[in-house]
Amino acid sequence: MMVGMKRRYVVLGAAVGTLYAFGTGGASAETVSPPVVTPHTRAQLVALGRLDDGRVSLGLRMAVKPGWHTYWRNPGDSGEPPTLKLSTPDGAGIALVGWPAPERIDIGGIVSYGHHDEVMFVANAALPAGATRVQAEATWLVCEKVCVPEAGKFTLDLAAGGPPSAATLALKPVPSPSVEATLTRAGDRLRLTIDVARLGGAPIAAYFFPYPSDVVDHSAKQAFHVEGGSLALDLAPFDARGRTPSELPGLLEIEIAADGGRKTRRFDVLARKAGPS
Repeated sequence: MMVGMKRRYVVLGAAVGTLYAFGTGGASAETVSPPVVTPHTRAQLVALGRLDDGRVSLGLRMAVKPGWHTYWRNPGDSGEPPTLKLSTPDGAGIALVGWPAPERIDIGGIVSYGHHDEVMFVANAALPAGATRVQAEATWLVCEKVCVPEAGKFTLDLAAGGPPSAATLALKPVPSPSVEATLTRAGDRLRLTIDVARLGGAPIAAYFFPYPSDVVDHSAKQAFHVEGGSLALDLAPFDARGRTPSELPGLLEIEIAADGGRKTRRFDVLARKAGPS
């Protein structure tokens, strides 16, 4: 939740809706839970495999009603990110660690970060030794002109299916390469400075999606320029009178000229403060 600012959305209760199926293109033998169908979403929990440390990688796969959207890890000016927890006596939460690249959604000047259509969030769960069943609960918010909170309970039998389908793997978030940036003040703006050589070319478009929700003014315009081999991206701070944070992580999305057109690239950025605040 953003500090000092109430998220702005109108919430409605459940309503009659239509079923929305996942896209086809993969076999049905993957290890997947029965679907949870709400008025605006069709959701399933799918097993993506086991990690070297024994944890199970899970995907919360969602198909959202056309015209509606759900939210990213930082939802922006409005909304809430999805949550997932194990159905155990302690109700342990599972950290969502895989987030697809978001869209910038501007509705009347209120800017949110989220997803339309099909999307999958990834979590890694530590299960008791020998466990073959996962029971989990999820919450999420879907919005169009109004917002509706939704939730579902999932049961996944790890011994009753095969590997994830091609359609599921196509939705799995791909980690972005990491780059470092310098964080300074430029007048009343926060400035990220990044070596263009690390980006594979000079951007012709750039946008920064911050991971924390209370540092950058999401609705303000972001300006960038390339000079002397560096990309400088100026961001309006959420609190113009606040101090420059020591670090600002986020996702940088750029476009570069390639093959007569444009190519999109994304980078996991960690900007560290340089100089006085």
